[in-house]
Amino acid sequence: MASSLFAAMSAGFWFAVKTYRNRARVAVEILEEDFYSNRAPRITFEAENRGLTPTSVKSTVVMTGFLPRPPNGWLPFLTLRKHHLRFIIDSADRLLAPHTPLRMTAVDDSQGALTYADRLGFLWFKTYTFTFTRGRKRKIRIRSAELRKLSFPRYVWERWRCVLTGRVTVDPMDVRLDR
Repeated sequence: MASSLFAAMSAGFWFAVKTYRNRARVAVEILEEDFYSNRAPRITFEAENRGLTPTSVKSTVVMTGFLPRPPNGWLPFLTLRKHHLRFIIDSADRLLAPHTPLRMTAVDDSQGALTYADRLGFLWFKTYTFTFTRGRKRKIRIRSAELRKLSFPRYVWERWRCVLTGRVTVDPMDVRLDR
């Protein structure tokens, strides 16, 4: 009786270990934003599957960003207007093999993106949402055009600080961030 109980417990333990190791883990890095030219907005990013089984990037990447507006007469604080963009990955090969980085480009050809094209470079507090066939969504939060990634608590803190005080934390240009 005890030996069968031990065998069942060890099988359950190894099943949990195998399930944990086979989970989908994807790292995404935004390499470049092209919001400054006369063509449709585009982003270049690199995705790497750090899991053991292949997964794929779905064709749509959603970006949400805020455009600051100065205070009006009756609102003493800064207002942030929210803007959404839907980028479509133009590559047919979106399969992420394990431990192999893949560089992709996504473009938003919609009319709404083209009307805001001259202002997209001034967006603050951007969130890119990537979805995959396996695993969770991956959200990349970026402060501004310098492409500095923020954690969720810091993103929320800096956004509320910007709304209430009108100030934004910006890294000095002469300090290297990769130290």
